[in-house]
Amino acid sequence: MSAISEACPMCGTPTQVSNKEVVIEPQQSDYVRRSDVKMLDGLKEVMDTMIADKRINPMSNNVVITEDGGYIDNREYCVDWLIGVPTNCTNKASIILYFWGKTDEDKKRIPKLENAPIFSQESYDCGTDTEKAAYLFSEFVRNVWLYDGEVNFESVEIEKASLDSVELYLSEDAPNQWKELTTLVNDYNALAKENEYPLLSIDNNQHLLTGSFPTNKKLGGFFSKSSKTHKKMKAAFEKILIHCQTFLKDWQIK
Repeated sequence: MSAISEACPMCGTPTQVSNKEVVIEPQQSDYVRRSDVKMLDGLKEVMDTMIADKRINPMSNNVVITEDGGYIDNREYCVDWLIGVPTNCTNKASIILYFWGKTDEDKKRIPKLENAPIFSQESYDCGTDTEKAAYLFSEFVRNVWLYDGEVNFESVEIEKASLDSVELYLSEDAPNQWKELTTLVNDYNALAKENEYPLLSIDNNQHLLTGSFPTNKKLGGFFSKSSKTHKKMKAAFEKILIHCQTFLKDWQIK
């Protein structure tokens, strides 16, 4: 056998050992990064846009999808995986990874990864760390789906955020808006208490408005008293949301 042969002609055992060193970076919060995992192009930038949109429009509900029909190397991306923002009405944006549809082959490869505890979950909140989210998704695609290529990503709004949970962080430097908000909330809560709707709450220390509106509440016919009350309550609730939109907290991207 030649000294420069790449493999044994009898058994096929490789004779050339790669000198490329795989570097495992020090623990970063609760995940590990490897130098041999190539980040998917453009993914972080799309997620940065999602974060920015959620901060200025709490009602947005965006997900990242592939432009190639929602597939990555024949894997149906929106079934096996999903990257989105919180589905509730909030301006405290974060990136959430959802892991679905794990095949038997996936389950064999996941335990071999440094980030196996994360991938073994059904979902994982990366907060505003889009670099982390992009890496984790890239690692899964490279080392679990074994895909070496690139894909094009885009952010798509699938529906409006749910009003079942509202969490709006507001600017403390807006005394006039706060005064008007307090009046609006007090008026709304008086109606809500009278008609057995959930009350809104203002936390002056955190500058936070929380509450919910029962969009799926059972009502009578279109001209019934309950239907008219619901319409009136929703209009008052949305007026508060519109007012809050004028002085949302200005989150700084780290």
